[in-house]
Amino acid sequence: MKAFGQMFGMVSIDATAGYGRRANNSYNGVQIGYDKLLGKNFYNGKIYTGFYFTKIDGDSHTTTGNGEQNSYGIGLYSSWVGNKGHYLDAAINAAKLKNDYYFTGNTGDGTIGQVKGNSNTWGYGLGLQYGKRNEFNQDGWFWEPSASFFLGHVDENSYTLGNGLAINEKGYDTAIGKLGLKAGKDFGDKAHVYTGISYGKEFAGGQDVHQSYGSQTGKILTTGGNDTWWEWSVGAKAKISPTGIFTLDYIKTTGSDLGNEWSINGGFNWSWGGFSPVKAKQAKVAGETTQSFAKAQTPTVVLGMPQVDNITVPQLGGATTVVVENSNDNNNTINNANTENTYVASSAPATTSTDGNLNIFDLGGLTVEAQRPDWEKNLSPGQVSVIYPKAFEGEQKNLPELLDRVPGLFIQRVNGVGHYTVARMRGSTAAQVSVFVDGVMMNLTGDAAVNLSAIPAENIERIEVYRGYVPARFAGAPMGGVINIITKKPTEGHGHIRQGVRSYGGYTADYEYSMPLGSGSLMATYSRDIWQGDFDFTYPSYNWDGTSEEFNRRSNGYQNNNGMLKWQDEHWTVKATWKKMHEELAVGMVNKYLAYNTKYDYLDRYLDLNYKEILIGHRNTIGNLDYGWHLAYVDSEKHYVNTGAYRLIEDSANNTKPENIYKVTENSYLPGQLWGNYHSKKWNGNLNLSMKMGTNHMIELNADFTRETMNANGNRWDLTQEAIDQQTGATYRVRKMLSKYNNREYHLTLQDTITLNDDGDFKLTPILRADKVEIEGLGGAWANEDNRWKYSGALALQKQINKQWSFKTSWGTYNRHPNFYEIFGDGGFIGQNYGFTTGGTKGMGLWESGRQFDFSLNWQGKIAKADTDTILTYYKRRAENQMILWTPRGGNGLSFYAPTSALDSYGIELSHNMKWQRLNISLAATWQKSNDISDKVTHNWGPTGSSFVPEWVINARMDYLFPGDKLNIFGEYSYTDREVLAGDDSNDDTYYRKAYSVVNLGVKYKFDKAWRLNVGVNDIFDKGKDVFIVSRSYHYANTYPLVGRMYYTTLEYSF
Repeated sequence: MKAFGQMFGMVSIDATAGYGRRANNSYNGVQIGYDKLLGKNFYNGKIYTGFYFTKIDGDSHTTTGNGEQNSYGIGLYSSWVGNKGHYLDAAINAAKLKNDYYFTGNTGDGTIGQVKGNSNTWGYGLGLQYGKRNEFNQDGWFWEPSASFFLGHVDENSYTLGNGLAINEKGYDTAIGKLGLKAGKDFGDKAHVYTGISYGKEFAGGQDVHQSYGSQTGKILTTGGNDTWWEWSVGAKAKISPTGIFTLDYIKTTGSDLGNEWSINGGFNWSWGGFSPVKAKQAKVAGETTQSFAKAQTPTVVLGMPQVDNITVPQLGGATTVVVENSNDNNNTINNANTENTYVASSAPATTSTDGNLNIFDLGGLTVEAQRPDWEKNLSPGQVSVIYPKAFEGEQKNLPELLDRVPGLFIQRVNGVGHYTVARMRGSTAAQVSVFVDGVMMNLTGDAAVNLSAIPAENIERIEVYRGYVPARFAGAPMGGVINIITKKPTEGHGHIRQGVRSYGGYTADYEYSMPLGSGSLMATYSRDIWQGDFDFTYPSYNWDGTSEEFNRRSNGYQNNNGMLKWQDEHWTVKATWKKMHEELAVGMVNKYLAYNTKYDYLDRYLDLNYKEILIGHRNTIGNLDYGWHLAYVDSEKHYVNTGAYRLIEDSANNTKPENIYKVTENSYLPGQLWGNYHSKKWNGNLNLSMKMGTNHMIELNADFTRETMNANGNRWDLTQEAIDQQTGATYRVRKMLSKYNNREYHLTLQDTITLNDDGDFKLTPILRADKVEIEGLGGAWANEDNRWKYSGALALQKQINKQWSFKTSWGTYNRHPNFYEIFGDGGFIGQNYGFTTGGTKGMGLWESGRQFDFSLNWQGKIAKADTDTILTYYKRRAENQMILWTPRGGNGLSFYAPTSALDSYGIELSHNMKWQRLNISLAATWQKSNDISDKVTHNWGPTGSSFVPEWVINARMDYLFPGDKLNIFGEYSYTDREVLAGDDSNDDTYYRKAYSVVNLGVKYKFDKAWRLNVGVNDIFDKGKDVFIVSRSYHYANTYPLVGRMYYTTLEYSF
């Protein structure tokens, strides 16, 4: 006899509901039960019998509403397991089904608003399944055919919506048959993995839904009857304790009329007393024993009956959408949880090694090798990549070029190479990615995102990129992930001088020196990066006869100057940094007129940045407590000038401008378009605590407070809203430009790393976050709502299966408040967010929210005598109320940020590294799809759309060190798939940038311990100049043309 319990859940199901709308469902549940192994053999097999109780909580979302579904159920089951692998399972169950939901529609008085409904009914089911497990060999490989049949019934249900519309859902039956085949492998009594395919058919009819309003009635068929589909599945089970099992699986459905596309399911199963999954291996019935780990599990319906990985149970499935007509002839959309059957299969875990030592506070020394060091494995229970810039010294790579090699991370060079560049992670926007330098968040609310080109790579010791799960030591709840930069640690008596040149007027210089000072060491650095950037580019089909025209890129250079002083000892860190940047802002080539206009130099602009930062931090350990704190101050001042516009104003006044260019005055420009000053000041305080509690818990607490102000000014800054509307010719509800912004942010995070086994290689890590943002000057009825605390959380699981295999998986929710820039713009490039004048998308307010899931598998070992490390990760994320950048087609008008309903992204990441004694090979590849599932929220200038990232991004590198250790050669290959620039999804071919490949080659030679020379060529085949924008077979110049082939050389002296 045995009592058992389990927790289970489904991360997401995406279904295409009626009338082309999209629906999303998730659920979680708890089940407890009792069963018994009969002591008498029955037809050469054993019989299990038992009962269970189940509670399931569900959540559904559509483009116009949400719903909460709950059920309470009871079931009886019996399972026969034959001695030769045959099995027969039978179960009967009943459940109370509840559905509370709302949607946007006619409220009954002719206005549009929220309409609520709730329903209650009962569902019943009977299921049978027969199968046979066949062993391939003695190594645990098996294959298993099966057949199943399920009969179900849902009672009739009647209720009334909040708008007075009466709904009657007739009772209906379901009859489903399935044929399946799967194959897999048992890893002794530790784990079980499988992949499978099955064919299903629904034999019964659909459900009738009646509605009535006043004297009018109608009938709608909401759920189709006869249907067929295919299911493709992969999954695993892993033993987490002597009596516990963890299951996780992924199922893809194709061919169904209902459109149920994919699902991810997971759960935990524990048993108490009697035969546990381990003890069942020794349980005897008439002289026989149970067979294997996969077959030793005891019956637990919902995630699986005895020895069954795929079963059918009635669940609260996807939301169906029906449209009914009321007496006012206005459509009401009813989001009604149906009781279609959910097919649940077992599943598999995912990646990266862990060890059992929780008491690691010092990250220790660095090693560059294929297998990651132990401290690196403990950086996060989620996916993290680490880059060491020292391996690329002399190659004149900036920070964005170093980050190109991280899977799942797309580096978007918004204004061209070397200019404003941002990171987008797993389909996120750049604003959703948090960038930290030595523990201080670099994201300023006056900027759309962190400009990665402004962070000098010369000062960096290592770069950590966290995707999915974000550990507690980072403030906030970053929806996109975290890029964490650790600057170099001062050492005693070390320095270098590095000088370099490159094509089109490029020059780099880097100076560094460290010396002992007091109880620690002091390091001073200075770097300079200059590029003129005036290269030739082609505008295809420029002339009327279809021929191309050559132009010279102008106003495209920059000058970056960076300095850092850093003193550090065992406990204290004091750092001061400054940077001064002068950046010429080349205009985007969005039409032929702009290319022509470059001849008259009316498009040149520049931006000056003066940046200062001071950091004081302390870290120490007392017993099992590790604590740290820091205080930081950031001062960023930007000055923008539209020099070309001033020149055009002067030529217009003197009548010296070309005749085909419009005459302008200063009043022709909106606030901030001629010049603008933006001065941000940020004060940040942070406290981080880590304590080892016993042998199985590591508690981490992070508290962070930030106060930020920005003073803003520009041309015509005091222009009224009415004057702007009059000038633009449309009512955009633009606020008057504010001169000062104030922002306060509070972030609290609590994390517990729980070791689940004695070996210390199986860990569960839950995290809870609380975030609050207060922005003065927002106004509006929704401002008070936005000032409230927002809560989110995540859960991560990691396991070292054996010496080679390990997995990681995580799920979490996230919140982010848009910044000053997204709300108010800058006048010069970005207009104010007109969508916010109505409080965001469909009353959702200003906060973005989202959730993510990832599942990864890691293998470390030897291949062809090389130390090999391979990580394969699947991820899915959803962002709701996400800010997207709306840019007008053609012309040179202002863009603005606008909220959209929801955006789904999912993909696969591959990281593969091989290291021999002299040869290193690395590969990073990302496949990603994004879908805008919103209703295209419409603003004054038309519907918003989503921005997408390339479907495929691949980066590979090979290094070879010749005998003698002086000569090193390397080659790099990168492929960037086409990038959709406008449309509804990532397959849209209306407007996109062409795919392209780039090959880089380089040579490094070390003359002695002091001198080293680097020579290389990027884009050796000059493919960048052939990258154009395509719109319905027509070719246009790339908005920011790529430079193509470039040569560089660097000479370094170390002392």
